[in-house]
Amino acid sequence: MPSDLTLYDITGGNTAHLADLTSLFTQLFPQYAHRAYRLEIKAKRAADFNPRFIEHQFLAVYQEQPAGFVTFKYAPQRNLGLGIYLGVLPAFRSLRIDGSTRLSHYLIRASNEQLANDAQHCGNTPPEGYVVEVEEPKLVERYGSYGFFLLPVAYQEPLLEETASKEAITLAEGTFRPAALGFFPARPEGFDPAQPDLLRRAVLLCLVDHYGLAKDHWAVRQALNSII
Repeated sequence: MPSDLTLYDITGGNTAHLADLTSLFTQLFPQYAHRAYRLEIKAKRAADFNPRFIEHQFLAVYQEQPAGFVTFKYAPQRNLGLGIYLGVLPAFRSLRIDGSTRLSHYLIRASNEQLANDAQHCGNTPPEGYVVEVEEPKLVERYGSYGFFLLPVAYQEPLLEETASKEAITLAEGTFRPAALGFFPARPEGFDPAQPDLLRRAVLLCLVDHYGLAKDHWAVRQALNSII
């Protein structure tokens, strides 16, 4: 890691930079600012509080200035990662780490390195990489230069709504929308995004493990049936 860049994993009670993380989150994702409390909950809990996942919240601090963040988690049962949020402040988007790598790309690589460590800790082989939902088509082109692949599945993204308790977010009643499902491979060279086993695990990770849908839910069946 460059000497002028530090990554803090804000989980497991490591809350010294929590305010910086939530500030970046609300600036970069104002439409989700009301969910910043979930970053606080995860920061105060053990990374493996949820037995299905190992959670990570990486805050990037460049020359003592909060610059960007990425949140993601590892699913041992699927041996895959799931990316949640990735954002870099505009002032740091042209920054080149080690003279060549954009900060956003650096955070993607750091996430895959952490997932490999998680897999080793769980006795698994290194995962192929991690899955992400992409809501903005323009991001597909930008992420392409970072080794990003679209996954060929008929994916429907569940829409969420807040609960009264502020301890969880539930699915809005019957509300879904078509979305792109993509992948950041740990090793982009020669990666095949159409591997049936990988696609099945990615679908189950997102819709069953993450969103809590039943395996026989129509959105799960539709996605699985689209895999050739």
